[in-house]
Amino acid sequence: MGRTTFNWWRRNQKRRKLKKSAPLLKRIQHGDFDTSQYLEEAQVELDTYTSIVEKHQREGKEQNLRHETITQRIFDDGDQYIRRYNRLMKDFIEEEERIFTELRKAFRKHFKVDYNDLFDEWLLGKQPDMTVEELYHYCEQNK
Repeated sequence: MGRTTFNWWRRNQKRRKLKKSAPLLKRIQHGDFDTSQYLEEAQVELDTYTSIVEKHQREGKEQNLRHETITQRIFDDGDQYIRRYNRLMKDFIEEEERIFTELRKAFRKHFKVDYNDLFDEWLLGKQPDMTVEELYHYCEQNK
């Protein structure tokens, strides 16, 4: 997936997922329900923007430039990174919601029970450090 007018802000390929007909545990181990890759991509864009800001502030002090000149240079060089960061974060939020909805459906289909209370506890952090695979094994034991 290259950069086109429809997804110019994405730099990397989307993660390949297993088919929905694959066993749930295999899909979990494959990483189909892991955190969206867009968060890491957004962090790279933010780090790049931060380095641009630091560079221009350092150069501005060395050359005794006015604040407005420094700000304009930062905007000129860093605007695309901030726009890309904003788009990636929007995609991240949408993808995370989609992943979680898909995970709930997969658990409901596999276990034939709706674990709404368990998912709510897991989401709110009352089950600290429990991975998706550990959640699967927990549900398997309490079937």
